[in-house]
Amino acid sequence: MMSSLRGLLLTGLLLSGAAPSLQTPTRDVTTPQSVTGTAGLYGVVVNDLTNRPMRRALVSISSAASHVSLAAITDETGTFAFTDLPADRYFLGASKAGFISLAYGAKRPLRPGTTVALEAGQQKKDLTLRLQPGAVLTGTVRDGTGAPLPGARVIVLRSTYGYDTGERTLAPTAGGFGELTDDRGVYRVFGLPPDDYFVVVTAGAVIRNDRELREITAPEVEWATRQLRAQSGPSVMAPPTSAPEPGPAVDYAPVFYPGAYTQAQATSVSLKEGEERSGIDVLVGWTRTAKISGNVVSPDGALPPNLQVNVIAHDTIPGIPFSGFGNARVAADGAFVSAGLPPGDYTITVRVTGAGGRGAPTPAPSALFGTSTVTVNGVDATTTVTLQTGVTVSGRLVFDGDSIKPPSDLTKMRVTLTPVRSRIPTLGVPAATVDANGAFTFSGATPGRYRIFVSLGGGWQLRNAMAQGRDVADLPLEIANQDIRDVEVTFTDRPTEVSGDLLDAAGHPATEYFIIVFAADKAYWTPQSRRIQSARPASDGHFRVQNLPPGEYYIGAVTDVEQGEWYDPSFLTQLLATSQKITLAEGEKKVQSLKIAK
Repeated sequence: MMSSLRGLLLTGLLLSGAAPSLQTPTRDVTTPQSVTGTAGLYGVVVNDLTNRPMRRALVSISSAASHVSLAAITDETGTFAFTDLPADRYFLGASKAGFISLAYGAKRPLRPGTTVALEAGQQKKDLTLRLQPGAVLTGTVRDGTGAPLPGARVIVLRSTYGYDTGERTLAPTAGGFGELTDDRGVYRVFGLPPDDYFVVVTAGAVIRNDRELREITAPEVEWATRQLRAQSGPSVMAPPTSAPEPGPAVDYAPVFYPGAYTQAQATSVSLKEGEERSGIDVLVGWTRTAKISGNVVSPDGALPPNLQVNVIAHDTIPGIPFSGFGNARVAADGAFVSAGLPPGDYTITVRVTGAGGRGAPTPAPSALFGTSTVTVNGVDATTTVTLQTGVTVSGRLVFDGDSIKPPSDLTKMRVTLTPVRSRIPTLGVPAATVDANGAFTFSGATPGRYRIFVSLGGGWQLRNAMAQGRDVADLPLEIANQDIRDVEVTFTDRPTEVSGDLLDAAGHPATEYFIIVFAADKAYWTPQSRRIQSARPASDGHFRVQNLPPGEYYIGAVTDVEQGEWYDPSFLTQLLATSQKITLAEGEKKVQSLKIAK
C-alpha cells in the first residue's frame, strides 16, 4: 500500500553549516564508556497493549558526532536514565524478548526513528518508548504419511523491498536459518510484528542433498523378500537373478503453508498485535529430482586445473539460504555430476580458480569461464560447457580536492564489480587491487550488468565513475565481449549537503514525518541509487542529507514510508506533486526549511 503524502510549502533558502547525518538507532549492547557532559535523557518503557511499565527492558542510545554508545536496563517501574551526556543528537531504541524492538519516534515497528537533540545541561525527562507484544505462529510439520516430522526447518517470511532489486520480495523475519521442529514436529515462532506472513518448510538440517535419494518400489521390496527367504532355507519361489531397476530419485521439496510448492499457491497468515495463531500445520511430501551430467571442454583441448563448477537455480525459494545453489566436483577429463535437483531452470557456471594448465599455457587465474543453461523436471539431463576468455575492465582512481591530500598508499584500496541481480545468474569478478598510481584492472569479466564500488573515507566522497560516456556509479556498467579500458573513478573533497527544519502549520517541529530527497531525472530512480536519500527530522525538527551528486532534485515529506520504499518509482511519482525542486552544485551546502500545509 502506498504511503500517505502531505503537501509542503517552501519557507526559506539559506546557507548553513553541517549537522549529524540520520540513521537507524543501534540496538547492540555495548561496553559502557566514559562520557563527559552535563545533559541527560530520562524516560520509561511501557507495554503498548496494556500501557503498563516494563521492567528489565533493554534501552540503548548512540550518537554519531560524540561516538557515545550506551545501554541500560529499566528498573521495576520501567524507567531508565542516561546522565553526563555531551550535547549531541541521540538515537534511542528499546527491546525485550517476546516484544517487537522499536526505535524512538518510529510510527510503526521496522521503521526508522527520530533523534533527540540535547543541548549542554539540558535534562530531557519526558521520553516514552512503547513496545508492542510480538505475535506468535505455531503449528506441526508432518510428512506424507501424516507422521510428525522432527528436525524440519521452518522459516517465517514477510513481504519487503529487496535491498538489491528494489522490488517486493519475501524475506525472513529474523536472521539465521529459521527454527527447527521439536520431537513432536512442533514449531513456535514469536516476537512477530503485525503483518501478513508466509511459512515455508524444508526437511532436515541440510538445504539440499548432494547425492541421490531413491524411492523404494514394490518390485524392490519383493526382490529383497525373496532374497531373505532364499538365504533362510528352501523356498517354492526362486529368487530373481538380478535386482529390479531402482525407484525414481526423490527428495523433500521446500513447501509453503499449507502444502504448496510456490508462493503463488501458498496461503498467507495475517497476524494482529500480540496475537497467537496456532494450527498453522504444514504437510511436507516427496518430489521427483534429477541430476545434471556434463563435461567441461576447452577450445584448444587443454583443460586448466582447479575448475570450479556451480549449479545455480533461476528461481530460489525465498528465505532458504542456498536453496538454489550447489557445486559439483570436476574429474580430470572435465566430467561433472550434480544430483538431487528439484524441477526448474539452472545455470551451470565454470570458473578457473588457479593458474597453470595441462600442456599449453592458460590465461591468468579467473580469466576463463563457461556457462550453460539446463532445464530439469524429474528427468536426468546432460550438457557441455565450453570455456572462453572473459574481458578486461581497467581504469584509474582520480582525486580532485581543495583541502585534503589523496591517500598516501593507494595499494590498500580495493575496487569491486558486483553483478546486478537477475533471474539468470551472472558470474562475479574478484576485487581488483590498485597500484601506486591509482590504476586497477579486472580480468575475466563475463557478460552482464555490474555496479562499481570503491570504499574510501577520510573526507573524500565519490563524484562519479565514468565509463563508455556514462556514470556507472549511478547506472549499471554493461559488459559484453569487448574490453573496457576507460573507467575513471573520481573523488572530491567538496561534498554537497541539504539541511533545514521541518515544521507543522503552527511552527512546531514535525517529527512524525520522513524527508525524501530524490533526483529529478527518473533515469536515476533505481534500487540503492545514491541520488535518492531519506532522513527523519530530530526532536527539534532539524534534518540533514549529505553527499548527493550535483544536480536537480525534489524534496518532499511523507507521514509514513516503508524501509526501501523510496526507491519505488511509483512511490516517487506520487510524491512529485507535493515536493519542491532544488538544484545542488558541487560542494554546495543549502538549507531548505519546509512547512507542512494545513
